[in-house]
Amino acid sequence: MNSIIANSVRNSSIDETLGSISDAAIEASFGDSGTIIAKYFYGMSQTAKGKKVMTVEEFIESLNDSVRYAYDAISHPQEGTILTVMREWGSYLKRERNKHLTFDKLINASLHYAYEVLDKTKTLLKVLSEADVVDAGAKGFVCFIEGFYSFMTSGTLSDKNISRVERIDHEKISHSIKHLNFKFCTEMTVEGIGADVQNIERLVDGYGDSSIVNRYNDQIKIHVHTDRPHQLASELSEIGKITYSKVDNMKIQQDIVHNRKYKIALLTDTIADLPDEYIEENQIYTIPLIMIHNGSVYLDKYTTNATTIFNTLKQSSDYPKSSQPNEKFIEKSMKFLLEHYDEVIGITISSKMSGTYERMMQAAQKLSVDGKRIEIIDSSLNSGAEGLLAKHAMDMIKSGLDYDDIVDKLYKTKKDISIFVKIPDLNYAAKSGRVPKVAGMVAASLGIKPMISIDKDGNGTVLKEFNIKKLIIRMANERKIEEYVIVHTDNLQKAKELTEHAEKLLGFPPLYIESVSSIVSAFIGKGAYGIAFREAGNV
Repeated sequence: MNSIIANSVRNSSIDETLGSISDAAIEASFGDSGTIIAKYFYGMSQTAKGKKVMTVEEFIESLNDSVRYAYDAISHPQEGTILTVMREWGSYLKRERNKHLTFDKLINASLHYAYEVLDKTKTLLKVLSEADVVDAGAKGFVCFIEGFYSFMTSGTLSDKNISRVERIDHEKISHSIKHLNFKFCTEMTVEGIGADVQNIERLVDGYGDSSIVNRYNDQIKIHVHTDRPHQLASELSEIGKITYSKVDNMKIQQDIVHNRKYKIALLTDTIADLPDEYIEENQIYTIPLIMIHNGSVYLDKYTTNATTIFNTLKQSSDYPKSSQPNEKFIEKSMKFLLEHYDEVIGITISSKMSGTYERMMQAAQKLSVDGKRIEIIDSSLNSGAEGLLAKHAMDMIKSGLDYDDIVDKLYKTKKDISIFVKIPDLNYAAKSGRVPKVAGMVAASLGIKPMISIDKDGNGTVLKEFNIKKLIIRMANERKIEEYVIVHTDNLQKAKELTEHAEKLLGFPPLYIESVSSIVSAFIGKGAYGIAFREAGNV
């Protein structure tokens, strides 16, 4: 609602005012309830088309007509949710209109009725009944009615919390694993789809549950709980352009809320290559960077992966571009963590390669709260090297080390981590700007398969040394390697060969073999493989 207030514009025409509110609601909609609210306001804007003003009767009729739009927003509508309160409130206004002398008295009476309906939602859904709480979306709509009545009687908007609705204790709602059929809450906005909405609904329904498909003019907004967001994105990009994506890992969110393991939260971006199982087991919150390709927007590791991007590149001459994470998503993620932790440590890709560090720093400063601490660390690394720093942070968190000590050690440890990657050629890296274009042209003309690394300042660099196996031999003789990982871009065979070589020299296996993020993969090309290791430091 705050986004709607901030981004909508009041006009002398009811048509334009409701149109502005509808646009703001659509833009800001998140989750089931947000989508339903957006569709509700969209319905109101449609009934107001061509009108400068509305009578009270027309306004009430508009509210009731909008309920149909709200129900149509959900593939499988359920009573006991926001939908129930919307329907009952509209029906009450229509039924009781002639019993009240003024509109404000009617709204006041309807508000008290809405409180009663809200309380009854506890009995309509099993999960709410078991937890003895009302539906959060339904509560939000009643708060909207409260605000509507307050504005009618005072003429002003107030930040003061005037709600009489009981505060929902989210800890009481046991969204345990048995209630979670799919892992990812996925939302996408797609433009240019000519197909009928029902065909898109059938497509989305096949990917999971809680599916919502709505058309707003030339846009289709999609919401679904699924385990395969990257496959859904791949299908949708074939029939339209994905202009917006958001994916939340509900399992990690759920575990943090109900089964939090550690007192300090770890936040990182998707450039840090860590196994999915490790991320979930340790409740690590990840922020996806954005990839833009052929006009569609993808979320690194969520709605695209290395295999998908290489298949796409085969069929297109358009070269993908990367972008910083969505600012609103960063803030939303940090707010969530600060609700459940007093201390958060964030580790980002090198600031010389991305603006992610700056964006996360800005969000952390904006959300600064007394008694809460967020430290955002520029790793000056990427890929498996950044993953090693994040893994080291988690090791210290698990050991119970003090927050300040962990932060201090991480700034020192990042200097002890290196990465070396053998790539097929420098064409991809040169196109991305990670290495000079001249270097790419020279390497290509000589048929050289170079090795790249990251210098002490966090910049990508091309090494004079080309033999990665000889480099490992030299490193094994000169340095004490504490732990290492093997990474690759769709080249598991070479990764396994390198693992065998490294294990023989170092005397112990890698922590893991991991496919590189889709963004880094696109920039260094298919077939790359490498090693990242952490030396034993003095911390």
